[in-house]
Amino acid sequence: VWRVELTTVADARLQLQLFADAPGARIQMRVAIDPNLDAGTWILREGRLDPAIWLPRLAPQLSPALVGAVAEGEIELRGDGVIRSGQIEGRVTLEWRRGAVRHSAQGWALEDIALAGDFIFAQNAARWSSVSPLRLSIGTIATGRFGARNLLVRARMDEQLLPQIEEARVEIAGGEIEAAPFTLPLSPPVIQVALQMRRIGLADVVALVPTGLAEAQGRVQGALQL
Repeated sequence: VWRVELTTVADARLQLQLFADAPGARIQMRVAIDPNLDAGTWILREGRLDPAIWLPRLAPQLSPALVGAVAEGEIELRGDGVIRSGQIEGRVTLEWRRGAVRHSAQGWALEDIALAGDFIFAQNAARWSSVSPLRLSIGTIATGRFGARNLLVRARMDEQLLPQIEEARVEIAGGEIEAAPFTLPLSPPVIQVALQMRRIGLADVVALVPTGLAEAQGRVQGALQL
């Protein structure tokens, strides 16, 4: 359901206000533009998405592993910018609060998700990039084989939306694993990263080894290339 209000304001500029509501989505946007429609300003006054509704719709395009998953929380979008020579430029802020993603059939869950980041967009180049590092934190990670907590990832997105991971660490098996900065292509996903392990419990590592290891004790630390 959408509604558009168009009025004339100072200097014969046109002001357009867009209101749109859908299940799991709400948008309010205002655009002020000159009569030639080639210069002006825009502001996204309100943008809200419900991941419980949108994740199932987007999962087939995002990842096959997400098909069948359910999500919680609230995603908020804010932004503003300018229109130059008929092209849109600006900045958009994305924030996901009180998030969670669970997949009962596959037996995993991500709890206490928080995601925040700022992006800039230039329509003439048809490119997005991040202004400051995106920050992703996950309080707990539960699977049928292991558990982890306090995952923290800081990353930047370049103009090809290629994540550049600046910081990544997680607490697991009573210790911590931290990654050196690396690039993470998404299509296809290829990882080459140096990991630093600190006091990882071997008794917990046994659960990750399918066969051939029945028991282990103590803790291990050191460097690992993945």
